[in-house]
Amino acid sequence: MSAVRIAQISDLHFGRDVPRVARALPAELREAAPTLVAVCGDLTQTLRAAQFRATRAFLDELPAPALVVPGHHDRPGWRVWSRFARPGRRRRAHIGTDPLGATVHTAAGLVAVGVNTARRWTFHTDWSRGRIDAPQLAAIVSAFEAAPAAGA
Repeated sequence: MSAVRIAQISDLHFGRDVPRVARALPAELREAAPTLVAVCGDLTQTLRAAQFRATRAFLDELPAPALVVPGHHDRPGWRVWSRFARPGRRRRAHIGTDPLGATVHTAAGLVAVGVNTARRWTFHTDWSRGRIDAPQLAAIVSAFEAAPAAGA
């Protein structure tokens, strides 16, 4: 079995990105030759469609499959109707990630599970605090239980 190499990047914040860095990163990742690129949290800065299009274009340039997990910046902030009724609409339209659950990537010798901890609402006034709920925990356990045993 060949070595598994995971590149993890986070907080892209398209909309506040530095374009030359965003253009250079896929090339740098190609040199690293990852098996998987884990893209974790805050894909956009302010949830604009143009920011999601820029994110999609970036993801399309990656040299390996991407496991994409959104962050709290990828949910409507104080637009209350959107935050509660359609929190992942734009993200799903452009990126296609699971709005609340676990995203699973499997390859030879690899099971990777990304979990969206961003919430529509929380008791904290700081909505950037995330959490994992019972259905997500069950999805994580299920993903690993379904994986073949090491060496099988």
